[in-house]
Amino acid sequence: MLNNVFITYRYDGDEFDNRLAPSLRDLKTKCVSVNSKTESKYISDKIAVGIETARSNNLIDHNTVVVLCNPNIYVLDQLCVEKLEYIFTTQHNVGVVGIAGVKKLNSQKNMYDPDNNPVNGVFVDTQHKKFSDVGYYTNVVGVDDTFIAIRGKFILNNNIAFKNINTGIGINIAFDAIKAGYDVVCADIDISIPQHNYVHSTSIDYLVNEYELTYPVSYSNIGISVDVEL
Repeated sequence: MLNNVFITYRYDGDEFDNRLAPSLRDLKTKCVSVNSKTESKYISDKIAVGIETARSNNLIDHNTVVVLCNPNIYVLDQLCVEKLEYIFTTQHNVGVVGIAGVKKLNSQKNMYDPDNNPVNGVFVDTQHKKFSDVGYYTNVVGVDDTFIAIRGKFILNNNIAFKNINTGIGINIAFDAIKAGYDVVCADIDISIPQHNYVHSTSIDYLVNEYELTYPVSYSNIGISVDVEL
């Protein structure tokens, strides 16, 4: 059995107490919430603080599933923990699991348009591949920031290099994982989301430039630069 810990960030006016907190109590899982008073304007910095807090309190080891999530979600899926555990224990090459994402980032750059519609989106439907009762898509290059499950071993061995961003965090993590030799997938885990994150073009441009990539970004042209023992 894998351990698990959820990490979220707080801000003034969030719905953590009414949505994420009660749903995690139902799942009987641990949660690290980063105070809204943390001295940084970047969500990525707050998440980095949350990861370091979890590490320093021995909540993360190689057999931990670490879930980074928005404080306003409600985890409807009572088998969320079991589904993540099944994927990470049976698919040893998987480093990151999201609930929505993209297989290609083209010149449009955005995962969502200003009207909150998906661009090249990968959303769960009846066409996904299935392993046991968990369906998922493979070869994903970026996942939605709302819910990002990460293998503990990847976090401990690779020191994820978060950029100073408020959106595109799921793309940041996916790029790191793929370059480290892991697969990124999207799974059919039922989450209530008030609104998808709109990833601004400038955020994606910044990440693509930082990783020295070119559009269109797909699984094949990110490439694997490091051999890892999975």
